[in-house]
Amino acid sequence: MGRLNRDHAEPQALPEGAPERRRAASERFRAALEAHQRSQVETANDNRSVLQQEIEAHLGRTDLTERQLTELEQMVNLFVSNVTEVDDRKAA
Repeated sequence: MGRLNRDHAEPQALPEGAPERRRAASERFRAALEAHQRSQVETANDNRSVLQQEIEAHLGRTDLTERQLTELEQMVNLFVSNVTEVDDRKAA
């Protein structure tokens, strides 16, 4: 009961350009999904997320010692170097 009997339903007209719009949406979705998956693999293969958390923790403090400031600067340099290396590999 309550199920639509497709044999007796009136056919609905497709919107103009529907196949092309569907194909374009599918291509955009697949490209975005692939980019997302590549991004996840790259993040999983490096320590940027852990390093980013450490940097943010240091940046959130206003009472850093000289040693902690030096560590922060070194972590930032490492992070920038890592991101630049990944970007350079992508560009190559």
